[in-house]
This record gives sequence, structure tokens and C-alpha cells, in this order.
Amino acid sequence: SKEEIEEKLKAGSPSLPKNIKEIYPNAFDDCQDLKTIILQGKNPPKIMIKGKGRNSLDDIFKNCPNLKNIYIPNDSRLEYLGDDRWAEYDDYIKPISEKPKD
Repeated sequence: SKEEIEEKLKAGSPSLPKNIKEIYPNAFDDCQDLKTIILQGKNPPKIMIKGKGRNSLDDIFKNCPNLKNIYIPNDSRLEYLGDDRWAEYDDYIKPISEKPKD
């Protein structure tokens, strides 16, 4: 639910289920506390962009200065880096097995 996602955002580490197929612009704008995001889908969600020539990741993670980790399923790196929009975040994308235990 929207409320659950908002609570996870406040906690700084939301997990998006594998049935998420698209992420729209401004989805995580100004999430100052967002440090980590977990994407559970083997295939990356499509990043919907506002217009051509814009940096798509700025559209979804704008003003998220503390974002350091985007965890994905262990065997999904090629799928994510094969998507030009996700490849821009190569330095942040890590297998979920590298996530420290809570």
C-alpha cells in the first residue's frame, strides 16, 4: 500500500516487490533519508521519463543525497546494467547478498 511504502521510505530502506513494472518520474524526489532501495524483480522496472534528453535517474532519485545502495537479486546484474537508464547507477547497484543484515 502507499502508506507502507511511505513508512519504509521514512525508515530509509524501502523494498519494491517484483511485480513493480514501472517507476514514474518524481517517485522518490526529495527523499532525504533514502539510503538504500531494494528491487526484488529479476528484470528492472522500466523508468518512465518525462522527455527526451533528460537524465532519467535524476527524474526518479532527485535530491536523494544519501542514496548509496540499490540492491537487486543476485543473478540480475546483467539485466539491470543492460538497461541504459539503470546502467547510469552502476556504482550503486549491488547484489542483495551484499546487503548487511539488519
